[in-house]
Amino acid sequence: MRILRITAENLASLAGLQTVDFTQEPLRSAGLFSIIGPTGSGKSTLLDALCLALYDDTPRLKQVKGNVEIKGLNQQDSRNLLRRGATAGMAEAAFVGVDGQTWTAQWRVRRARNKADGNLQTASMALYRGNLQPGKNEQLEVGGKKTEVLTAIEARIGLTFEQFTRAVLLAQNEFSAFLKAKDDDRATILEALTGMEIFRKISRAVYQQTAERTRELQRLRDHLQGQTPLSADVRTEAEQQRSLAHAALNTAQLQAEQWKQQLNWYSVLQQHLTDLEQAESRHATDHQTDQQAESERRQLQITHRIQREAAGLVQMIAAADRRLQGAEQKLQDDTAVQAECLDSLSSAQQAAAAAQLAVQTLLQTHADLQPDINAAVSLDAELRLQQPLLNLAIQELQQATSAHTQATAVLQQTRDALQQQQAEQQRLLTELQEFAALQPLAAQAEVWLQRLQDLTRSRQQLTFVQEQLRQTEIELQRQSSLALQQETEFQADQLKLTQLTEQLSEARALLLQLAPEQLDLSEQQLQDDQEQLRRFAVTLQQLTDRRSGISSTEQTLGKHQAELLAAEQQLLQAQQDLPASAMQLESAKRTAELLRNALDDHSERLRAALQQHQPCPVCGSTEHPWHAQTTGIGLETLRQAEQTVSELAERERQLRDSKLNLEGAIRIQRQLQTDLQTDLQLQTQQMQAAQTELQNLAGKAQAAAILQLPESEWLPAQQRLQNQIGEQLKRIREDRQQVRRQEGICRELEQQRECVLLEQQQRQAQRSECDSQLNSLRAQQQLQQQQLEERRQEAQRQDQLLQPLWLQLPQSQSEFAADSASFRETLERRWKQLQILQNSLNENNRQTEILNAQLPARQQAADTAEQLLQQRTREQQSSGAAFEELLRQRASLLTGRTVDEVLQEQRQTLTQTETERDSANTRLQLLLQRKTAADTSVDAAKAALEQMKSEKQQAAFSVARWMQNFETETGLTLNEQSLQRELAVPAEVLEAEQRRLQTLRDAVTRSETQLETCRKTIKKHRETPAPENDSSQLQQLLQDQESLLRDCDEKLRTAEFLLRQDDELRRIHAAVAKQLEDYEATAGPWLKLNELIGSADGKKFSLLAQQVTLDLLLQHANLQLRELASRYRLERLDESLNLSVVDQDLGDEPRSVHSLSGGETFLASLALALGLASLTSSRVRIESLFIDEGFGSLDEETLEVAMNALAHLQSQGRRVGIITHVERMKDAIPVQIRIQRTAGGASRIVLPRSQSSDDST
Repeated sequence: MRILRITAENLASLAGLQTVDFTQEPLRSAGLFSIIGPTGSGKSTLLDALCLALYDDTPRLKQVKGNVEIKGLNQQDSRNLLRRGATAGMAEAAFVGVDGQTWTAQWRVRRARNKADGNLQTASMALYRGNLQPGKNEQLEVGGKKTEVLTAIEARIGLTFEQFTRAVLLAQNEFSAFLKAKDDDRATILEALTGMEIFRKISRAVYQQTAERTRELQRLRDHLQGQTPLSADVRTEAEQQRSLAHAALNTAQLQAEQWKQQLNWYSVLQQHLTDLEQAESRHATDHQTDQQAESERRQLQITHRIQREAAGLVQMIAAADRRLQGAEQKLQDDTAVQAECLDSLSSAQQAAAAAQLAVQTLLQTHADLQPDINAAVSLDAELRLQQPLLNLAIQELQQATSAHTQATAVLQQTRDALQQQQAEQQRLLTELQEFAALQPLAAQAEVWLQRLQDLTRSRQQLTFVQEQLRQTEIELQRQSSLALQQETEFQADQLKLTQLTEQLSEARALLLQLAPEQLDLSEQQLQDDQEQLRRFAVTLQQLTDRRSGISSTEQTLGKHQAELLAAEQQLLQAQQDLPASAMQLESAKRTAELLRNALDDHSERLRAALQQHQPCPVCGSTEHPWHAQTTGIGLETLRQAEQTVSELAERERQLRDSKLNLEGAIRIQRQLQTDLQTDLQLQTQQMQAAQTELQNLAGKAQAAAILQLPESEWLPAQQRLQNQIGEQLKRIREDRQQVRRQEGICRELEQQRECVLLEQQQRQAQRSECDSQLNSLRAQQQLQQQQLEERRQEAQRQDQLLQPLWLQLPQSQSEFAADSASFRETLERRWKQLQILQNSLNENNRQTEILNAQLPARQQAADTAEQLLQQRTREQQSSGAAFEELLRQRASLLTGRTVDEVLQEQRQTLTQTETERDSANTRLQLLLQRKTAADTSVDAAKAALEQMKSEKQQAAFSVARWMQNFETETGLTLNEQSLQRELAVPAEVLEAEQRRLQTLRDAVTRSETQLETCRKTIKKHRETPAPENDSSQLQQLLQDQESLLRDCDEKLRTAEFLLRQDDELRRIHAAVAKQLEDYEATAGPWLKLNELIGSADGKKFSLLAQQVTLDLLLQHANLQLRELASRYRLERLDESLNLSVVDQDLGDEPRSVHSLSGGETFLASLALALGLASLTSSRVRIESLFIDEGFGSLDEETLEVAMNALAHLQSQGRRVGIITHVERMKDAIPVQIRIQRTAGGASRIVLPRSQSSDDST
């Protein structure tokens, strides 16, 4: 990294644009150069500009402590470097980056509105490609956000700000900072320079990972201790109990299922009887509803006929009526239009005559106005000639007025500024008197502020240690009370554990006396005997039921076969009668239709129009038997034909219904016959199975004893044995209940004992942890007491150093004791205010001299501007009077309007009047045409109205004739309202009514079928064997069996729960053990790594890395120190970052770095600084080095050595720049950059190639 150029503009004392270009001779060839100038001239400001351009920060601003603001700006803000009175400032640095490319970094700041008193705006930064010309903006690489620009610059330089100020720029008063720093401060510097903060993060991460794994290991071990499974003996016993309980449950379930099946016989019978009652009720209701709907069926037929025959006629009347209303409305509309045309025609004739008169009057008015128009044209031309002259006079007057106002304002501003400067000077002198007591201490203000800060820090540390000691003592008391409480609770748990152990032993002894295993064996034997007796009874009952069922089924099968034969014969007869009936019905329908057509008026007209051997337009036949008939056919013949059709249709429906019913009955009979045959086979097989089962049971002891008796005594003997076994089982169940209760007591006592043991273990662990914390707190208390004494002594020493300050300022010690931070801030602020007042007074004197010099010239300029203003005023008044006279004459013509406006108005008025006249004539012609058309339309509407009336009368006659015929045929009287009501019934309603009536008829058929089915089902169910016991006895038996089921199920669930719990404990125990083993293998490396480098604050690993880095740094520094002072060598103390200096002239005797003299300290610090630069350059090649001051404390010989060392750096390819006041070094370095003061506290840079005083701007 090499610096090519530094540019500064309006920074501190460097006024204007100043540039130092290291690419120009002789700086380009000089490896060593100096920057010299008076104190405060701006030498360090040049290096500040370099840091601002690259990092928006400077070493001097970093040294500012506290958070004090001056005029709303923090003292650490880089914008403080903007020169007083300047509106904008800039710093620019061109350099060669680590990538070998040339870059230019730029920093800018300005004030609001570019005014000297404007607020400071946010500083901006940018990075450009190449070496720009000073002050030019082009080839922008990165701009916008400052953070992005800083990141880009740091990446191209390869150094952070801390690394840059240690490797490239060695700032003023920082040489010995690293040499004499404390361990923590030196560690911080090393981390900032070398990026070793990663080691601290690694150490913390290792510690955190180890802590997490340690906690997880402890959790797994605790979990493993609390998951102990059952022993092998207990496990085997639990499995045997589960097997016995499962067998007993299965036996009880089978018996309960048999009772449920027998009880279901009664439930099914009751359901069938309920269904029969519902079917009978439903059939009666459906039949009654169907009979009630007969009148509705007849009304529906009448409505169908009316809508079929009269709808067309009524629609003809309605259509004729609508056409008649339309014709009447058309006549009314046409008559109204005719009257309107007559009224409009008269008005239009009057309007046309008025429009013609208005045109003639307007032409005469235009002719009268023509002389005034000619005069106005002449005056307008003369005004146009005078207007430019008047404008020129006004403009000159305005310029003179502006010049006079400006000159007067400048003069007044100068006078006001002079008065302000004088008042400000008096104010500053008055304020300086207030700081008289502080002036003797101002030279060493930073020293006193640092001592105040050290004393404040010492007192804060003392207070902090006191608070820590108080907290430790409180915690120690709390832990002691907790330990005593835990001991008391542990003794109570021990007593409770003894009591529970005694109770558990007594409960187990009582449980052994009850002999639960013998109860299980007895219960199982009795249940087996009970099951044998039950199977014997069931088998015997099945055998009896099957014998009677087979006999009943054979009788029913014969009966159904006879019914099936009779139904098949009836069906054959119905199938033969149905075709003949259908033919008769079709013939009767054709005859009735012919008669109905013959009676129709329309049919008579069609019959009259028929011709021999020509097709009929209705049916298409060429034969016309009714054509010759001349007289009407009687209605009686038509009614007889229709009666015949109805009777034949009813007979056909009956035959079809009979056929359907017979077919359904035959299907049912065949299905019943098949079911009976299947049932007979099944009963035979069941009877054989029952006989086989009875033979198998004969080998059992209980069944064999019963079979030896007569068959009539089998069932009573079985019932007696069943009752005896039931009583024995009841007594065993009572004993079992007592066993379960005793087992529950044992389990509860065991659980309580385990809980007490677990609590006792936890309390023991808590006691151990509490004892450990007590020991730790006692050791911590001793350490804090030692720290408290050390902090108290340090505070007393710091207070002794501040005695001179307390003497100079009598009230200062008490104020500092009351509020140290406020006192220090106030003192620092007052010293800064003193410096500002002195600078402000100097600036005030300079500004006063400038204003006194400017005042005479500005007074003369104001007098000249006033004379010119008076002359221009007279000229403007003369020109204005002549122009006003012409305007007055012109305003009297045409009422002040322009000639073009008047002519335009005449043309528009004439055009509008002629347009109105033409419009009136056109409207008159249109009204004449419209009246003629209205007359014609009225005549046509009258003729159409007469025709519509005739059509309506004809349609009404046709409807009346049809109503008369309908009344004759049906005997029902219709009027117009009833006819409209019948016709208004929608087709959807008629269809819905038709469907409803048909649904009623279908419901009757379905209910008859369902009724017959229910009767047959009940009959079939009663043919099956009924249970021996009634329903109440079966329900009681089932309740007893369910109670036994619950007991067995509870016993089984208890055994299974115990086994499942043990399985889960075994699974968890194995999983936790495996997880613990795997986790111990995973956590092992972390535990070992934590012993080496892990710590909570990260210092362990960071300290190792810092020691190695410091050793490497000392190697580089000792190489430099060998050239500067070969007597000394720097070394690191073991297990720390402290430094010692080895005196090789005294047999390598180690000495403290604080024992070195001022010159020796400077040489050692310079060697460390150069070593830091070399250490940093191991990653980045650094070709530029700047050293600010520090050579004043060296003697002639040591100064020569330092010069040789710097020359050695030059020979290594570095460009070294030195800021110094030492005359010897000024003379020894031929290439010099001089900073010269100018007027007003400004400075300029004089480059070595030009020793003239030309300003670089």
